[in-house]
Amino acid sequence: MLRGLRDAVSWTIWEERNFRIFSAAERGVEELKAIIHFRVVQWLISTELFTGYTMDGMLRKWGEIAKSTQTKSVMSVSWTPSPAGFMKLNFDGSSMGNPGQSGIGGVFRDENGVILGS
Repeated sequence: MLRGLRDAVSWTIWEERNFRIFSAAERGVEELKAIIHFRVVQWLISTELFTGYTMDGMLRKWGEIAKSTQTKSVMSVSWTPSPAGFMKLNFDGSSMGNPGQSGIGGVFRDENGVILGS
């Protein structure tokens, strides 16, 4: 849901910028918010999660639907230094689907946290 919101906001800002430059006119904040709302709903309906909804139904029940979507939990992680004379490799990876695009990265640090390489 957040991806759809981010994309709708970015697209609407870009479109409004062009509208102001090439049409010498501007839309109000409330109109822009309505356009963003409409675009997010359009995007959601195109996903597998909301295939049973109509555009009208989504627009009317927006509050209920937004509250019912799951949010990701955030886990706080801290770094602890390695013992004196050692270095530590911290790494992480991620993928978009299985199979899907993936990536990995890492960083070597000494016992003081100084980055030795990545």
